[in-house]
Amino acid sequence: MNKFLIAAVSTVLGLSTASCSPGRPQAKPPEIGPIPTITSPDQIARPIFPYTVSADQATAVFSAVRVGTEACMQGFGFSLDLPKPPDVKRDIYQNLARTTNYGFFDPASDPSKGYDTKVHQEVDTALLNQLPADERAVLDGVDAAGKPTTAFGDKPVPSGGCSGAGLAAVGGKILIAHDTGALPDHGPVVSPSDPRITDVNKKWSACMAQKGFHYASPWDAYTDPRWSQLTPAGDDVVIPPEEVTTAGADLACKRELNLVGVVVAVEGGYDQQYIASHKAALDQYDKSVAQQIQQASAFIASHPGLP
Repeated sequence: MNKFLIAAVSTVLGLSTASCSPGRPQAKPPEIGPIPTITSPDQIARPIFPYTVSADQATAVFSAVRVGTEACMQGFGFSLDLPKPPDVKRDIYQNLARTTNYGFFDPASDPSKGYDTKVHQEVDTALLNQLPADERAVLDGVDAAGKPTTAFGDKPVPSGGCSGAGLAAVGGKILIAHDTGALPDHGPVVSPSDPRITDVNKKWSACMAQKGFHYASPWDAYTDPRWSQLTPAGDDVVIPPEEVTTAGADLACKRELNLVGVVVAVEGGYDQQYIASHKAALDQYDKSVAQQIQQASAFIASHPGLP
């Protein structure tokens, strides 16, 4: 899949950026409110979320990119039906189930899949991979050898191909729902050394040790290098038994300690601190998102013959 379409459908792969950003000074640990009991990702609510891009906004921009790409391809005589917009609300759930601050938390997932590190996207990549070479070159803006495609027939190909033209139709960038990292100054910085987080991680580590697993933090368990070595088995993958038992113990300890509830409460404190110090910047960000949505909506309306 070309790089622009990958970007447009990869919301589920972008793990939460609410963790520490390199090079930024750490704020003083803020006061936190009541600690919620959280048993599912869809119960997670943070003060910063209303300031981020919504699912509907992300879908509107993706749709405009798709329309712009298809319109461009039609101009070269190609009829291309690109993948429909992804299920953004599902992607939000997936992102909340996998973050750097508390690792993996998806109690509703199939236990036999362990951490399910092979995240599945509802994208028809086979359709794109089966395109004729000349059509794919116009779409991507490069040929199979990686050489830029500057013209097709006697017509110039836009920079970045038709996928680049689609992206240009919405201002040159996509929007990702609930992406705190897209906010001014990359959003709230949650210090990994916050005493509330280090304390609950120590308790979680002790709980895991009692079950025979030794990790310093939930993120360490989720990103164990052994889990990335998936063994092909037809259309599925064989999940290592050790991963299955580790993920099960991990979730059990998180539930026992309400670890996610603690982390979300701490995140909320940093959110409030960030919001108070970035009011003007957040207002400007909101205006820029609204302008991009307006641009995307106008572009779709100007191409009534395309979905």
